[in-house]
Order: sequence, then structure tokens, then C-alpha cells
Amino acid sequence: MINECSLTLATVKYPVVIDGNKSTITLEPNTSILDDEVDGYGNVIVENRQGPTTLGGIYRTLDNKFNSSAHLRFVGAVGYEFLTKGATAVQYVKTDEMMKTDGPFNQGFCAVMFGDPTNDILASARELMFRTAIAAATTNSSIQAQSVPASQIASRAVYASHYHFLAIATLVTAVAVLLVLVTFHGYWHLGRRTTMSPVETAKAFNAPLLRNADSNAEVEVLVKELGPYDVRYGAVGCGPGGEVSATAAKEFSQVTTTLLASDAPHQMRLEFNNQALTQLPRKGWRFSG
Repeated sequence: MINECSLTLATVKYPVVIDGNKSTITLEPNTSILDDEVDGYGNVIVENRQGPTTLGGIYRTLDNKFNSSAHLRFVGAVGYEFLTKGATAVQYVKTDEMMKTDGPFNQGFCAVMFGDPTNDILASARELMFRTAIAAATTNSSIQAQSVPASQIASRAVYASHYHFLAIATLVTAVAVLLVLVTFHGYWHLGRRTTMSPVETAKAFNAPLLRNADSNAEVEVLVKELGPYDVRYGAVGCGPGGEVSATAAKEFSQVTTTLLASDAPHQMRLEFNNQALTQLPRKGWRFSG
């Protein structure tokens, strides 16, 4: 069966989709040339002239893309010969019936059939004409802007307030603040300005590094009294009474074998201390409390 259709010059209205976020305009999906609204037919003027034209360019584009032919002939002993020109004929060839024959492969060419490319060709021509119209409208300054009806679809974020959750969260936060404030009750009896500095907190717990500093000194004074001090977390050698001293550290640094907790007078602890008194822990060492 052979389908024939005639295309004529006309002005049509396309159903389009404009995406403002991507700044694109496309034909509405799932539509065809039958959905376009014809606004008016144009007069076909046949004339012979040199030079490029818009319709001539469209013809050349469609001809290069779709012009195709297929030729089937019997050539004797080798069976049938199938010759094609262009890609369209091969794209729509159907070989289902041809593969069902019991004879040699090429003997089944008598059953070769082709699908109908009309819809695909018209869809491509429609897309090409649509893009050409957009290009002409954007490059031709003499074309005046038109106002057309359109429908806009947008996604907006809508938030719903659940005030009972807000009330519960506010109540829990207020209780937590009150529990923390209770711990500060009576701080004004200290007689001086206090902070939450780690240095001042360590002094309050009588840390060994600050044990000889003024017990009522502010954090700035404590830092000045301590001076530049390099600390490190590691293994610290202690004397028999658990005290950390330079002598114990020297004896500790000379031990090269694995030490156990029973290797008195040496004992080891893991703590922050003077960098000169700490060493990196080694495998097999045991540490006292």
C-alpha cells in the first residue's frame, strides 16, 4: 500500500510548552501535525530564481534525511539481491516473514515488507518548521511581539505549621536552660569574675600542672604564671608513690623492654602532661590507674 500526502504552505498555531526555569520552548508532547490549528493558507508562488530560500532549505534538509529507496531483484543462482539508497528504507524494513521461510536465507526476500514512515517524516518536518519559525521570529526585528493566551504550571513549596510541636520543643528547651542555670546559682559568692575557661576549670579541680599557682587567680593570671608550656597525651612514668618527676621520667625513658604493672618501682599512666615527660605508648605496656 502506498500513502501519498500533499503539504501546502500555511500559517498554523502550534501547541507549545514554555519552561521559564530552563528558558526553553518545545512542542507539546504527544501531539502531531493533526493537532495544529490552521490559521490560514498561503499562496504558492512558482518562480525560477537563483539563491537560497527558506522553503528550499527545508526541502534540502528533509530530502537529505529521508530520501531513500529500496530495490529487490532476482539475480539467478545467488537468489535475490536487495539494494538500498539512504537510511530510511533500511530503518523501516520488516524481516519477520522473511525469517520464517525454510529455503536459503536470501530466498525469503520475497516476503520482505516495509513499515509506514509517514508519521515519523511528518513529525520531523513539523519540528523543523517549528524551529525555523522561532529562528525567524528572533532574528527578524520587523516582526512585532504578539500576546497569546497561555497556562502556567509551577511547583511551590507550601509549609504547614504544627504549633503543638513548637510548644513541646519550646518547653523542652526552656527546661534545659533552667537546669543549666541552676548550676550557676551562688557564683557571685566567689568574689571575682569567673569564666568557663578550661584552664580555670582545671585549676578548680587542682590539676597537677596548676597546683602551685594562685588558687584565686583569674584565667589571665594563671596563663601568665604557667607560661609557654607544651603538653602531650601519652605514657607518663611515675615513682613508687605515683608522683611524676623528672627522675622517674628519665628512668622510664631508659626502659626498652615491655613493662608490666608489677615492674616496680616503675608505674605508667596515660594522661596529658609536659611533653618532655610523656612518651608514645608501646604495644604490651600496661598502665595503672
